[in-house]
Amino acid sequence: MQNLLVRNALQAAVYNAGSGTTFELIHGFGYPYTCTTAPCNNTETNSSASDASWATNYEVVDTGTGGNMYFNTYMDSPAVAAFDLKSNGAQINGGHIQWPETTSFPDATFAEVEATVSSNLVISNVDCLNMSNTAGIPGSPAGATGVWISYMGSNGSAPSYSSIGNLAGCGQYVQQRVAARQTAFDSAGNNSSNTNYGSGQAGVTPKVFVTPLSNQGNEGGVEVENFTGGQGDAFYSGFSGQASNFAVMADGTIRHTGLQTSAVFATASTTLTKANHVVLANAAGGGFTLTLPSCYTAMPDGLRPTGMEFTIVKTDASGNAVQLGTTSGETINVLGSSAGSYSLTAAGGLTLACGPDSNYYSTEPVAASSTNAATATALAATPSQCSAGSYATGIAANGNANCAQSWRSTWYGNFGGTFGTSTNNSLGAIWSPSAAISMTRLDIAVGTAPAGCSTYPVIGVYDSTAATWVKTVTLAAGTYSYRNAVASVSIAAGHNLSMGVQAAGVGCTTNPGSAQLTMEYAMNQ
Repeated sequence: MQNLLVRNALQAAVYNAGSGTTFELIHGFGYPYTCTTAPCNNTETNSSASDASWATNYEVVDTGTGGNMYFNTYMDSPAVAAFDLKSNGAQINGGHIQWPETTSFPDATFAEVEATVSSNLVISNVDCLNMSNTAGIPGSPAGATGVWISYMGSNGSAPSYSSIGNLAGCGQYVQQRVAARQTAFDSAGNNSSNTNYGSGQAGVTPKVFVTPLSNQGNEGGVEVENFTGGQGDAFYSGFSGQASNFAVMADGTIRHTGLQTSAVFATASTTLTKANHVVLANAAGGGFTLTLPSCYTAMPDGLRPTGMEFTIVKTDASGNAVQLGTTSGETINVLGSSAGSYSLTAAGGLTLACGPDSNYYSTEPVAASSTNAATATALAATPSQCSAGSYATGIAANGNANCAQSWRSTWYGNFGGTFGTSTNNSLGAIWSPSAAISMTRLDIAVGTAPAGCSTYPVIGVYDSTAATWVKTVTLAAGTYSYRNAVASVSIAAGHNLSMGVQAAGVGCTTNPGSAQLTMEYAMNQ
């Protein structure tokens, strides 16, 4: 059917109950257009009323059994929608739709796709003139994006096997539904198909051009949804032959190979935004305040900011403070301390996160340089806070090591016969400790006490590796036992120790004999 002109129809210019019918050059319109008070009413019983209109409800009502096609349709001033589609297989290709002005029928749309349409819908190459921004959304606020095609099926889903594209000015944006996997062209103009996407799967389009979903602050720029039962990533970014460098999986998990956020540099008081993640603050020129954004105010997409993080680092060594402040009475909680502000006075910083109660929480501040950090690395040896013969069991709140005394052991040796008439640094027992030790005591017993000496002999423990006497004792007339506490004399691991005579006696009438030495020591931990 061609060249059909219909005006002043109440229900529709064309009411098609057939199947497989082709229409071309349909022109339906309401005339005269008498409405002077919007919104207009094309069913007004009083034809002289100010809201009375001769506009038609629909240009085309397709209630047939399927396969109807409409080419180059001119749709003028519908009151409800240009097309009311109720059957599968409809195809609309080419045409023009217009309203004389946007307030007459503000809810009119380009097409209503009824729930009875379950598959096979093609709409392309249509020009919409002067369409209302709020078309299809009764009562929506000014500036909301129009719903130019109303899908009446479950959850507003489009029919299966639909292709909609190349629509100009219809709702101020373009919607296109195309096959998810198809070939495209590379930068050299060659046909390109990414066949490396997965085993047994067809290639995907290397380049995708997306028109923004909306320019509204409370809506996403691009929306990606997997079909029902779809597997894998909702968003995938990568190169052929390589793993994805960024992907948003179906469960909302973000997978990436190196996500880096840019740092913000501050040298003066600044109010941070939710986009600021790492803040490097330099207060060398004077202290200032960084005001954190609210943990309560919703993000632009309407989500709560719970879990939002900020890492604040003071990068200078001056004593000028970088003050962290909050809004709306929110608190900063660090190691059980809660306040409306927090001060960074030394180089270093902390990471803050928004809690579910809309307050900020942090772990212990991390310092850029600290003697405590040096202490922690030395705990396996001998921290400066632990004396020789003791070892560290942990770190106290002030950063110093907690020290404990090592277990005490003894090294026992003797040398028999008369001695003291000459020096000898290797008599009796010898020993090489496998770890560093601290001598804490040296006890000596002799079987024969010296007598009549002008100079009494000196005996003890000798370190032949260091060529030094570790500890010595001067014998006395008529004395058989000597008990000597030692103030933590350190001996390195692997040094060779022996017992001997450091200084010989002079003029003795009785020389000492049969010495027994017992050295008490603590093994350093």
